[in-house]
Amino acid sequence: MELKDRLIGQQVRRVVISLKKESCGYLHVFSIFEQIDKDMQDYEDFAPNNGNEYNDFDRTAKGKGDKLFITVDKITITEDLYEQPWKDYYSGKDLLQTTTDEYHWPLGKENWGVIPSDDNNNVELKTLLPRRYCPRFVRYCMPKKQTEALSNILKNEKLRVQLKELTIRNLGYDLTEHSLYLGGFIFLAYNDIYSRIDFTEKGTQDGIFCRVAYKNDNRQPLKVVCRRKGNDGCVIDETSHILDGSRNLYELDFGKTFHTLEVNIFDQNGNLLDFYNNLVFIHSIHFDMRVGDSEVHVNDEEGNTIKTVQKYIEGPRTVIGDKNPKGLLDSSPEYAYRKFEEALDFVFYDGDKEQSEENIRRAENDILRIIDSAKDRVYICDVFFDVKSLARFVLPMACRSVPVKILSGKKELKQDGKREKLASTIKEFNEKGIAKVECRLLIGKKAELHDRFIVADDNVWMLGCSLNEFGNRATTLIRVPKDYKQKLIDRALEWWNDETLTVDIYDVEEKVNTKRKCFICKWFDKLCRW
Repeated sequence: MELKDRLIGQQVRRVVISLKKESCGYLHVFSIFEQIDKDMQDYEDFAPNNGNEYNDFDRTAKGKGDKLFITVDKITITEDLYEQPWKDYYSGKDLLQTTTDEYHWPLGKENWGVIPSDDNNNVELKTLLPRRYCPRFVRYCMPKKQTEALSNILKNEKLRVQLKELTIRNLGYDLTEHSLYLGGFIFLAYNDIYSRIDFTEKGTQDGIFCRVAYKNDNRQPLKVVCRRKGNDGCVIDETSHILDGSRNLYELDFGKTFHTLEVNIFDQNGNLLDFYNNLVFIHSIHFDMRVGDSEVHVNDEEGNTIKTVQKYIEGPRTVIGDKNPKGLLDSSPEYAYRKFEEALDFVFYDGDKEQSEENIRRAENDILRIIDSAKDRVYICDVFFDVKSLARFVLPMACRSVPVKILSGKKELKQDGKREKLASTIKEFNEKGIAKVECRLLIGKKAELHDRFIVADDNVWMLGCSLNEFGNRATTLIRVPKDYKQKLIDRALEWWNDETLTVDIYDVEEKVNTKRKCFICKWFDKLCRW
């Protein structure tokens, strides 16, 4: 069944955000039209389903002027509304003005898309939709380009705060982060056969069990197409299975084991209802078994403890799932940036002096997240790395058995005894079991390394400035894409292993002491001859 057949002529629940302008009526900001389904987990929670209209606005907003409203009501979808929602659009008796007639349909005007249960690509669009367990059929349009009237909402601090608080309170997300969708219209429907399908693996690992939660006992047949995948992600074979509706639990037998599955679900007319690109089953789980066995107390010059760091014995750790954001390059800038920040893919520290302590704490936490994520190795490549950096970023490491290799600069640590202080502190860390640290210094009048980067296992991050100033100044932290990270790892290993490029920090100290000794001997010999 086409999406428009599910919606046209039907009552839907509408969520509309509008701006009441002091000068001239109402401006449309955002709308969602959702098919009403009694299987919704929040069916009873919304006023429209009880015959009432729901309105909300920021009652704390001071003064007169423009004000934002969110309205939830029931309306009937007409063909005109479905085809051109920006034309003659009303909320109750109020005409909602749109800022443009130039809209585009990302999926095509006649097309709609299935957002499956485990979709990882339409991450921003999924964020805007009501939370549902089942797959969704979606059709939406957006302005071809952002209009000045909508952009002004985000630029106006008073309206921006209203929009943020209204949408978080009522929708569970901050619409100010989704500027691409401002002015947009989203149509949403669900299949009428099932609300949820769950898959579990058979104990023999040669098939799966499939449990179906049917809607209103609507037990229509379903066709499940399973494609087995190997370790390389390539499809090995394909099998089709019919769920006849006679029961809720089905056993699908493949006769062979598999690594992951690709599953498509169709109704009896061949319409795609749901799909899983990579259905993964967990065969075993390894827990973090680190045991805290010691504490390190950091004292100030007067002997007072200013920081206590817990140290752990290393145990097995496993991270399940891909935490990198996907499909963000075409997302709203505000939303994409927040997701990139959360994943430590790209972070900008603005160097705001009024919030310097907060910026420093945030920067330190981000670097420690990277270092503590390592299970096998850490390389810190920074020619200005000194004892201050060691205290900020290596001392707080939770695991003391992961080796940390530091590439600093001989020339850069020459003044004020920086090299001697770093060398003696590293020696103390190793002797007391605080951390497992080595350090080599890039030699030559001009160090080979300019940019700074950190290697944590097989991941690499670039830093815009040295760690001794990280968080104090405006700078960036950028994860190196997987296709390029090996080049930097290889370069770090080359520097570390090439004695013509680097020297052990203790070898420098011995050479300096030898030179001093030779000078004293020569002076003593002259004195004796005199």
